[in-house]
Amino acid sequence: MLRAIITLLEDFEEELGSEKIGNTNELRALGTDFKKRLDTVSGLLDVLEKHGWTWTTGARDITLYKNITKKDAEKELATLHVPEGIISFD
Repeated sequence: MLRAIITLLEDFEEELGSEKIGNTNELRALGTDFKKRLDTVSGLLDVLEKHGWTWTTGARDITLYKNITKKDAEKELATLHVPEGIISFD
């Protein structure tokens, strides 16, 4: 069983912990960016589910599973036009 990860919060935690957020407008912009990422990932999960992938949420990420080799998964993700770098493999 192949396990893959979509990281959701790491970049946002880093940005929130930096000194880049200095006012409420910057905080709102970060929230808007996070919402866009969640919408993108949700749409991606819809597609992956239709192709036999299962998933679960974690504290900071989403873990994907499928009974497939890494090589075949990489081919499938390319065929499905999954943006490079959004999914990583253990």
